[in-house]
Amino acid sequence: MKNYQVTAACVVHIPMATATGITLGTLYRGAVFAGDPDSDKIKHLLDSGMIEEVGKAPTGGGSGQDAEPPQTPAAAGTGSPTVNARSTKAELVEYGIAQAPEAERNRVRAELENQTVKELQARFLQQP
Repeated sequence: MKNYQVTAACVVHIPMATATGITLGTLYRGAVFAGDPDSDKIKHLLDSGMIEEVGKAPTGGGSGQDAEPPQTPAAAGTGSPTVNARSTKAELVEYGIAQAPEAERNRVRAELENQTVKELQARFLQQP
């Protein structure tokens, strides 16, 4: 078994090694998992650049169950928040505010709060 990290936004039906054997799962960008390098699916994902081999042990996301997206908003004061497709509107707004210059934050907050979740996602998330 080798360790791999997801580089695409999301990959599905990934054969992963777990304590109970091989299982299929859905993983999101940044997730690290153990997989069989001889698996046709793993070879395909490597060839297409959707995953890459890493030299460290899995640090979560490879539990054999659908993993949560690896990026979650940071707690206030702990650095820049990050967002993903499961982020709430409040999290997306806070992310946008954190990206704005200090002097613009009140104006940006009002602008972002008037947008829908879909508009915020389109603004802040990478589209496949």
